[in-house]
Amino acid sequence: MVTADGAVKPCCYALGQLGNLHDATPEEIWNGRAAIELRSFIKTDKIHPICAGAPCKFVQNMQSMALTATGAHDATEPDGSGDGPI
Repeated sequence: MVTADGAVKPCCYALGQLGNLHDATPEEIWNGRAAIELRSFIKTDKIHPICAGAPCKFVQNMQSMALTATGAHDATEPDGSGDGPI
Protein backbone atom coordinates (compact mmCIF):
# COMPACT_ATOMS: atom_id res chain seq x y z
CA MET A 1 0.00 0.00 0.00
CA VAL A 2 1.25 3.50 -0.77
CA THR A 3 0.10 6.47 1.30
CA ALA A 4 -0.33 10.03 0.02
CA ASP A 5 3.10 11.00 1.36
CA GLY A 6 4.85 8.13 -0.50
CA ALA A 7 5.18 5.70 2.42
CA VAL A 8 5.07 2.06 1.35
CA LYS A 9 3.38 -0.23 3.86
CA PRO A 10 2.71 -3.97 3.70
CA CYS A 11 -0.99 -3.26 4.30
CA CYS A 12 -3.35 -0.55 5.49
CA TYR A 13 -3.13 -1.82 9.10
CA ALA A 14 0.67 -1.79 9.38
CA LEU A 15 2.05 0.72 11.85
CA GLY A 16 5.48 0.86 10.20
CA GLN A 17 6.62 1.24 6.64
CA LEU A 18 8.91 -0.59 4.23
CA GLY A 19 10.23 2.57 2.65
CA ASN A 20 9.19 5.75 0.90
CA LEU A 21 8.84 6.33 -2.82
CA HIS A 22 10.40 9.77 -2.41
CA ASP A 23 13.60 8.08 -1.25
CA ALA A 24 13.71 4.81 -3.20
CA THR A 25 12.27 3.06 -6.26
CA PRO A 26 9.60 0.36 -5.87
CA GLU A 27 12.25 -2.25 -6.76
CA GLU A 28 14.63 -0.94 -4.09
CA ILE A 29 11.86 -1.07 -1.49
CA TRP A 30 10.72 -4.57 -2.55
CA ASN A 31 14.30 -5.87 -2.43
CA GLY A 32 15.24 -3.83 0.64
CA ARG A 33 16.12 -5.21 4.05
CA ALA A 34 12.72 -4.42 5.63
CA ALA A 35 10.72 -6.15 2.87
CA ILE A 36 13.00 -9.19 2.84
CA GLU A 37 12.78 -9.48 6.64
CA LEU A 38 8.99 -9.08 6.54
CA ARG A 39 8.61 -11.90 4.00
CA SER A 40 10.93 -14.10 6.07
CA PHE A 41 8.91 -13.46 9.23
CA ILE A 42 5.64 -14.26 7.43
CA LYS A 43 7.07 -17.51 6.02
CA THR A 44 8.02 -18.61 9.54
CA ASP A 45 4.73 -17.49 11.14
CA LYS A 46 6.28 -14.62 13.08
CA ILE A 47 5.12 -11.04 13.49
CA HIS A 48 7.60 -8.52 12.09
CA PRO A 49 8.05 -5.26 14.09
CA ILE A 50 6.49 -3.33 11.18
CA CYS A 51 3.28 -5.25 11.81
CA ALA A 52 3.44 -5.56 15.61
CA GLY A 53 0.23 -4.31 17.17
CA ALA A 54 -1.63 -4.06 13.87
CA PRO A 55 -5.35 -4.86 14.15
CA CYS A 56 -5.37 -7.15 11.07
CA LYS A 57 -6.49 -10.78 11.25
CA PHE A 58 -3.02 -12.17 10.47
CA VAL A 59 -1.39 -10.38 13.40
CA GLN A 60 -4.30 -11.01 15.76
CA ASN A 61 -4.38 -14.73 14.86
CA MET A 62 -0.60 -15.01 15.29
CA GLN A 63 -0.82 -13.35 18.71
CA SER A 64 -3.63 -15.72 19.74
CA MET A 65 -1.63 -18.74 18.56
CA ALA A 66 1.42 -17.51 20.50
CA LEU A 67 -0.62 -17.20 23.70
CA THR A 68 -2.06 -20.69 23.21
CA ALA A 69 1.38 -22.16 22.49
CA THR A 70 2.85 -20.64 25.66
CA GLY A 71 -0.03 -21.87 27.79
CA ALA A 72 -1.23 -18.36 28.60
CA HIS A 73 -4.85 -18.24 29.72
CA ASP A 74 -7.63 -15.78 29.17
CA ALA A 75 -7.88 -13.94 32.46
CA THR A 76 -11.67 -13.58 32.40
CA GLU A 77 -11.94 -15.55 35.64
CA PRO A 78 -10.04 -14.65 38.81
CA ASP A 79 -8.29 -18.02 38.63
CA GLY A 80 -7.27 -17.41 34.99
CA SER A 81 -9.32 -20.39 33.81
CA GLY A 82 -11.07 -18.44 31.06
CA ASP A 83 -14.37 -20.15 31.88
CA GLY A 84 -16.40 -16.98 31.54
CA PRO A 85 -16.66 -13.33 32.40
CA ILE A 86 -15.72 -12.21 35.89
